[in-house]
Amino acid sequence: TYAIAAALADAVASTIDTHADDLAAVEIGSLCHGDLKTTHILVEGDRLAGVIDWGDTAIADPLWDIARFAHRADAGSLALLLDGYDPTSSLTDALVWRIPLYGALWMMVDAVVDHRLGR
Repeated sequence: TYAIAAALADAVASTIDTHADDLAAVEIGSLCHGDLKTTHILVEGDRLAGVIDWGDTAIADPLWDIARFAHRADAGSLALLLDGYDPTSSLTDALVWRIPLYGALWMMVDAVVDHRLGR
């Protein structure tokens, strides 16, 4: 049996059920990087200088990109990203449930990619 996998699946299903209307409301996405991580963000001093490696670009929920970043970055880097992306903290309610949900989905994506690469 896979008790951890079953618990994760149940938690994801429950979150999706709870927020199905909110997820369905993301009808038209935004241009998203698709592989956002610290090594793809160029900073000069205290300003954003650029974002590189747009090979995984997609039209999606922008919080999908933030979840990808959160999945890989330390808390300080995530706080900086959120300060710049949402300085008024208007997305706090969405971030509370959507980032962990999307993070779990990103872990599944990574597992599939690793499996396909023979890891």
